[in-house]
Amino acid sequence: MEVTRPKTPRAVGGIKVPCLETKWCYDDTMIETTPMFYTYIVRCKDGTYYTGWTNDLEQRIAAHNQGKGAKYTRKRGPVELLATWISPSKSEAMKLEYSIKQMSRHEKQILIMEHITGSRKAGNG
Repeated sequence: MEVTRPKTPRAVGGIKVPCLETKWCYDDTMIETTPMFYTYIVRCKDGTYYTGWTNDLEQRIAAHNQGKGAKYTRKRGPVELLATWISPSKSEAMKLEYSIKQMSRHEKQILIMEHITGSRKAGNG
């Protein structure tokens, strides 16, 4: 079995996200990590919001910015990452994506502001 050392957390749009290796070795100890799934909101260059889910946030944002992401964002790039949520399963991430996509723009703006404010409060504690 091939084992790789963990990478340091990556910064995506100013947000640190953990690496997604499922197995890695540190000090000769095998550690199993659970894959993470992200639901995210980006703002497109035309000011619209796009919500999606992924298991590799850095790669997905890069794909959006290279015009290789979702059809919606291809002609609306570059995108700016506004908010992310981590889910324990693909199903949960997809459910959250769906619920956000059902919101009005105003409701999404409130959700984003609450997320940003909550993140700052959590970081200060």
